[in-house]
Amino acid sequence: MLRLEELLFPSIADVLVLSVDVNNEAIRIEACSTATGSACPACGTWSSRVHSSYLRFPADVPSAGQRVVLCLRVRRFACAISSCGRRTFVEQVLGLTREARGFKVWSRTDFQRGDYVQRRGGRWFAVLRVNSKSVTVPHIQNGIGQKVVHAEGSHLDWTYTVPYDEVTGRMSAEEMTQHLQDSRRVTPCPPPCGMRRGAGPTRSPEQASP
Repeated sequence: MLRLEELLFPSIADVLVLSVDVNNEAIRIEACSTATGSACPACGTWSSRVHSSYLRFPADVPSAGQRVVLCLRVRRFACAISSCGRRTFVEQVLGLTREARGFKVWSRTDFQRGDYVQRRGGRWFAVLRVNSKSVTVPHIQNGIGQKVVHAEGSHLDWTYTVPYDEVTGRMSAEEMTQHLQDSRRVTPCPPPCGMRRGAGPTRSPEQASP
């Protein structure tokens, strides 16, 4: 008889299904990795020393017309090499987590104060401080309605952190300046034929009222 893991994740090893809840709105699957450890993405050293764990929610596809919610418990391991700049790292489950599918794995070595970080959703934030597990950025309220939240003019006592596994992009201060300059150079689309700026559509003499 097939195990539940083989039915739900036929091509993925080292995954244990903890529970499956089916209701009218979604299929909720709770699972975790059963691997004994993981290799540090920075230095390649194998580690089985668990630092902490948390839930991730990898994107999935509908099953039989129902939404699937995968709650994957992943562990954060401590690197066995004390001199490694990564210090801790999150295990990746091949086929489920985004880093294991070829996405960039970010760490503190990728950032410095003054850079810009892109969080899931597309908004960019100035980096105020680089931490071991995250970067500190201005609070989102400092840039309501803006795609880029700068440090200048912000209430710097209002901050929050972006974990590295939620980072989707990076720019240096120079790259962001160039990006904003290029955005301002975009030529606006010309008005449709027969339209003038600030006016309604023109009409031919035959269409004009007597």
